[in-house]
Amino acid sequence: MNSADLEAIVSYFRSDQWRGFIAALERGRVVRHAHAYTRSRIHPASLRSVIEIYFSAYGVPLERKIKLISHGTGLANLYYIQPKNMAHFEVMANYSADEVLVPNRIVSGLSYEYWDDEFMTRQYAEYDFRPVDASARKELEAFFLSEAWFEMYRVMIYNDRYVHSHLIVETGVSPEEIAAIGVAALEQRGWEVDRAVSVIFNIQGHQGKKVSFILRRPETVLELEWEFNPTVVIRPIYQQAQRLISLDTVKEDLEDVPYQVLSGEELAWIGDRFNQDLKRV
Repeated sequence: MNSADLEAIVSYFRSDQWRGFIAALERGRVVRHAHAYTRSRIHPASLRSVIEIYFSAYGVPLERKIKLISHGTGLANLYYIQPKNMAHFEVMANYSADEVLVPNRIVSGLSYEYWDDEFMTRQYAEYDFRPVDASARKELEAFFLSEAWFEMYRVMIYNDRYVHSHLIVETGVSPEEIAAIGVAALEQRGWEVDRAVSVIFNIQGHQGKKVSFILRRPETVLELEWEFNPTVVIRPIYQQAQRLISLDTVKEDLEDVPYQVLSGEELAWIGDRFNQDLKRV
């Protein structure tokens, strides 16, 4: 790449958009999840390296490996990035032949969005969730021992070909209650759960709802998507995981896109610039 292209990468991380995004992440765990949106011709694997270098220079270690997933040709997602003591987030990178790395503006002039506790409390006030009495609790606990839920273990923990999936259920119970019972079930298996967060997400113009169980050991994310049905406690809509993304899917979506790949020397140059700008004393 030429020097102007490398400067453009550094400039993105100096921009008001990125700095505003970092300020939101630094609110910590009151922010449940966040997305940054970009357009870029940089290969997503190279962009992943740049983000790792950025947080190293910022003095904030990343606590999870950055997974690379995709949502279609040239639509990359750097998935569940977790800087220490900050909110976790994703970077959505849409391929653009004409741009090195720029914000992809969405609503109200911002190229990022986030979902915090206050926002989700307002969302859930719209639902008349059923109380979790002893009978409902027993049914929820049984769900996390069911074959449908074990399908998530098979896909995301015991099969190294998949990088993303959802189990879709209908429920009349608050996702906050589901999250707490799910965490207990996972910890009973001896696994370490970082946190469980209930948020909304956009899928093909539809507002979806999910609980994300973010595990440290084994390091994965189990996502339970839900539709509201006040007549049931919880039951699967499908017995098998949906919205599957495999390593083969990611390869198919990204391998024929004419991305630019950053060399080790170019990454080192970017790292030097970040260190000049960001290193904390």
